[in-house]
Amino acid sequence: KGGTTAEAIRTFNDHQLTEIVAKAMRAAVSRAEEMEKLF
Repeated sequence: KGGTTAEAIRTFNDHQLTEIVAKAMRAAVSRAEEMEKLF
């Protein structure tokens, strides 16, 4: 059955946490590139 960490990881996987984090990182990089042009 696993312990608490295994259950947390299972929940992350069930809710596509990896994809959510990847989208957030792409958005942050895009915004950083926009901001770079301002300075």
